[in-house]
This record gives sequence, structure tokens and C-alpha cells, in this order.
Amino acid sequence: MADVVDQSYEQNEPLLAADINVIRRKANAMPKGIPGECDMCGEYSGRLILCKDMHACARCRDKHRLK
Repeated sequence: MADVVDQSYEQNEPLLAADINVIRRKANAMPKGIPGECDMCGEYSGRLILCKDMHACARCRDKHRLK
């Protein structure tokens, strides 16, 4: 006989699977980026993204609100 924990898991499993699929789709949609020197701050980054014809690191993208 299933206890309350088992019943809760069975009810929440489809919701959890749907949330995981949403996260995976968002992660796959992210630009891959390249390693190198940021065109804005000049520091090395393992992941630069092309923004407005410049390769920018995460810190510069956040600071200058680039997408």
C-alpha cells in the first residue's frame, strides 16, 4: 500500500518533468559563446557572447544590459 509520500511523488512527477523540459529548452536556446578576451573590459573569459558587434563577457553584458 502506498503511503502519503509515494502518492505525493506520483502526483508531482508530471509537473517536475514538465519543469525540467522547460529548463532544458531554455538552456539549449542559449548562445554557445567562445573563449577569449572581452572586447569591452579586456579580461579573459571562458564564454564570450556576440552583442552589438562585440564579444562581451557575462559581467559586461550584465553591467551594460546587453542581450
